[in-house]
Amino acid sequence: MKVLLEILRIIIIFLLGGGLLYALLNSFYSSLGTEKPYDVWFIWAAVLIFLFVLYRNKLQFTGWTPGYSLRKLSKKTTLISYALCVLLCMEPVIARHF
Repeated sequence: MKVLLEILRIIIIFLLGGGLLYALLNSFYSSLGTEKPYDVWFIWAAVLIFLFVLYRNKLQFTGWTPGYSLRKLSKKTTLISYALCVLLCMEPVIARHF
């Protein structure tokens, strides 16, 4: 039962958190005038990477399952993932100017 609750928690975090972050980024890019269809994919990829790293490094330790093999991502993986997230977020603005 606890595993099902944890899966439900993950789904809610990704749906609500992802939807909120996507809406914020999309409205920001719309105000800049970057409304190309392929920009949506970059925004979603950045949001999913951000939420994945956030979950693996912080949120998995506050859930219902006591998990014995829970580990944070390495610092190198975290930095690379966040750098990729920032690059994906900047892509619509960069592509608009070139």
